[in-house]
Amino acid sequence: MLEIAGIGEILRFNYYPIEVYNMGSEDIRRVGLPGLLPLLPLTRDGACQRVVEDMIESVEQVEDEVKRKSLLTAGLNFASLAFGKEGNQEWLFRRFHMLDEVLSQTPLSKHIQQIGRDAERREARQEELARHRQALATIIQGRFPALVDLAEKQAASIDNPEAINLLVINISLAKDAEEARKYLLQTGKKRRKKAE
Repeated sequence: MLEIAGIGEILRFNYYPIEVYNMGSEDIRRVGLPGLLPLLPLTRDGACQRVVEDMIESVEQVEDEVKRKSLLTAGLNFASLAFGKEGNQEWLFRRFHMLDEVLSQTPLSKHIQQIGRDAERREARQEELARHRQALATIIQGRFPALVDLAEKQAASIDNPEAINLLVINISLAKDAEEARKYLLQTGKKRRKKAE
């Protein structure tokens, strides 16, 4: 309730909980509001292909393209929740793929795609770091075994593939163990300076 001094009550909202999971899909359909169609998979009888197909077909009748895409995205996400981990997920993935051209343009789908791309980039970066660390370990072990502990410590603290690759190159070209030690210690100093 919103009340303004001297004027009184100007706005009141009354909310009533509706337990969709206790309703049948037809109960939701009878209301006749397209915005409720995505809830069909969450109804008592909704976690099945027939209801999801019915929901998709009904939502595809919505004329407003933005609303249609949003309703489809929400409906398929609710269906995925309703089906659970086992359920009909494979069927839902195939069905979603058939609608992919439409749904891939929704803001939610674009956000999910961006999350996937970011995760792939992080994973690729970690793999690249691991390869460079392994290369450094191999070179140090072969050329300067006395520096293994220092090299492992320095390599573990480097989180930039370009920096560790440069270190690998410098260690490869080092004339002797003292020069290699210098490169390893310089790497640590550069990191400390950046942290400050």
